[in-house]
Amino acid sequence: MAADRTEWVGRLADLHGRLVYNAAYRIVGNTDDAEDVLQTVFLRLLDGTAAEDHARDWGAFLRVSATRAAVDVTRRKRNIVTEDSITMDTRTVPDAVSPDEVLDGKRLAALTRQALEQIPARDAEVFALRHFEEMPYEDIVGHLGISTNQVGVILHRARKRLRQILEPLLNPERSRKDERNVQAQR
Repeated sequence: MAADRTEWVGRLADLHGRLVYNAAYRIVGNTDDAEDVLQTVFLRLLDGTAAEDHARDWGAFLRVSATRAAVDVTRRKRNIVTEDSITMDTRTVPDAVSPDEVLDGKRLAALTRQALEQIPARDAEVFALRHFEEMPYEDIVGHLGISTNQVGVILHRARKRLRQILEPLLNPERSRKDERNVQAQR
């Protein structure tokens, strides 16, 4: 029985390993953590700790599992990413993109990952499934067992909170100006 499960998980890993890795990488932002998430997802399947009983679409199930594990990793690490630690991965960069644009994109991705650590886990998970995995509402509903309305509310709340967190970091001059306007109105 254990040999059958091992073989089955091995086939799933062969079929969907890249998908799991990519889902994790988009959230954690580095290969080491993405590989750890990949390993965690398939080990959970192997030892039976993953709740796979109702999986109808293994690709979607594994993306959700990878997203959850990746959000957990980012929450555990809570590392502060500085611009010096942002590395450029030229494998994912089109030729027409300038190095400054790449750095800005990497910085935004790093800041977004940090901001996701500051919102509730469920909000971060739904946001990541929708925006990093581009999963349709219906799939999120099916995999998380919540209503379409709940998905919409959670996404709205997550976007609003992320905007509040990221705005001062991305537009510090505007934030200071807004702060001065509020103080002047008092």
